[in-house]
Amino acid sequence: MSFLPNQNFSIITKLTPAEVQVKLDEMVGAQSFQFSGYAADGIFKLQPINGNQNSFVPQVEGIVESLDGGSRIHVRIHMPKIMSIILMIAIALLTITLVLVVVDLVMSKTGHTTFFPWLIPILVYIPLISRFRTESKNTKETLINSFQGEERAF
Repeated sequence: MSFLPNQNFSIITKLTPAEVQVKLDEMVGAQSFQFSGYAADGIFKLQPINGNQNSFVPQVEGIVESLDGGSRIHVRIHMPKIMSIILMIAIALLTITLVLVVVDLVMSKTGHTTFFPWLIPILVYIPLISRFRTESKNTKETLINSFQGEERAF
């Protein structure tokens, strides 16, 4: 299980690499309200344009390669760096809390301890992960539909 979520997958499409590049250019063009970023020479880095402008917007990186009768688009969707840092801090706090709770259980004569410290990192981690997964799922579906392709796992 990965504590910092990301998705790696391929999109197989009947579009040629040149047609995929045209679609990418349309996605990030001045008239587009789908993605910001760049796409050139079969490489792209995108970020969905979100009306809320929140920190959960996934970062999308990809490479286009030619296949017989179409293209394969390797895609990686990951969190922005600042959100990854926040999650790593939450994971560190959760680990420290676990150690403290175990030490408290071992040292206490009653066998009882408080689980309140667990709430802080959990209340950060779970909402961040679930919000990111929702946003990345929407982004993934948009990409698959835009390229008229189908998903293949790495």
